[in-house]
Amino acid sequence: MTERAPHVSVVMPVYNCAEFLPAAVESVLGQSYGDFELIAVDDGSTDGSLGILRGYEGRDSRVRILSRANTGIVRALNDGLAIARGELIARMDGDDISLPGRLERQVWFMEQNPDCVAAGTDAEWIDTEGLPFQRIKNPRGHEEIVAALLEGNGGAMVHPTCIFRREAIEKVGGYSRELSRWGEDLDLFLRLSEIGRLANQGEMLFQYRLRPGSINTAGSLGQRKAIFEVVRAARVRRGLAVGAREAAGEAAVPLEGAGFDYFVFCRAYENGMTRTARRRAWLAVRKRPWYFVYWKALVQAWLTHARVKKIKGKG
Repeated sequence: MTERAPHVSVVMPVYNCAEFLPAAVESVLGQSYGDFELIAVDDGSTDGSLGILRGYEGRDSRVRILSRANTGIVRALNDGLAIARGELIARMDGDDISLPGRLERQVWFMEQNPDCVAAGTDAEWIDTEGLPFQRIKNPRGHEEIVAALLEGNGGAMVHPTCIFRREAIEKVGGYSRELSRWGEDLDLFLRLSEIGRLANQGEMLFQYRLRPGSINTAGSLGQRKAIFEVVRAARVRRGLAVGAREAAGEAAVPLEGAGFDYFVFCRAYENGMTRTARRRAWLAVRKRPWYFVYWKALVQAWLTHARVKKIKGKG
C-alpha cells in the first residue's frame, strides 16, 4: 500500500548550527498543524548537527534526512525540493523558530488565495539567546512586493518564513544553480512573480535568529554584485530599463563581538525591547569596557527600564 504524501514539506538546510538546531526542529515538530514532513538537508556539517538530526529521525517518522558533502545552500535547497512530497513547500532554517501556529495559518492563507504562488509572514528578529529585538513587517500586496524586489530588496519577503506551491517552484526550475551564496531567494521570488502572485501574510509567525558574523553593515561586495545581476536579469525579462552597475565600494565588515552586541542593542532600544537592550549593552561593556559609547548604551537601557517600571507601578 502506497503511503499517503503529506500536504506540506518543510525543507530545512542545515550547516553547523548544532547549538540552535534542537529548538528549530522542535518548533516544527510542535506545530498545531500535523500533516507535514520535515526534510532536513545536512550540508556537510562538522559540529554534530547530523547526529542531532538522526536522533529526531529515530523518534519521529515525519523527519527525513538527506546528508551529503558540503555544496552550499542552493544545492541543499534543490536537493531537498527533489525529494519533497507535499503540495506546499515551507522553508525553514536550522537556527530559527517557527511559532506553533505557523503552518496552520499559512496553509489556510494559501487555501484562501489560490492565485498566490508564494507567501511570507511577519517575523521577529531574535539574538543568539533567543531575545527579540525587532519585528519585521513587509509589504502585503503583490505589486508592492515586486517593486521592492526589483530594487534589490530581497528582504521584502523573509525567505525562511515563506510557503510555496511546489508546482510553481518546479515550473520556474527551482533555485538557480548559477547562484552559490547570495541572491537565491531574491531570484526565486522574482521568477515566481512572473507566473503568479506573491503576498506577505499579516501575522507574526516566525522568529529569525541573527548571529555574530551573519550581519554586514552594507552587504558584502559579492552579495551586492549577485543582487545586481539578479535584478538586471529580472528587469530584462520584463522589458524594463536596467540601471548602471552600482559602484563597488568597500567590502563590509561582519559584525562580531561587542559590535554585534551594540547592533542588537540599538535595534532593541529603538523598538522598546528593553530586556534585550539591557542584556546586549551589558555584554558590549564586558567585552570592551574602555569604549564610552557602550557605557552610554548601558545607562540608556537601564534608565528606560526604570522609567517604564515606575510608570507601570503608578498604573
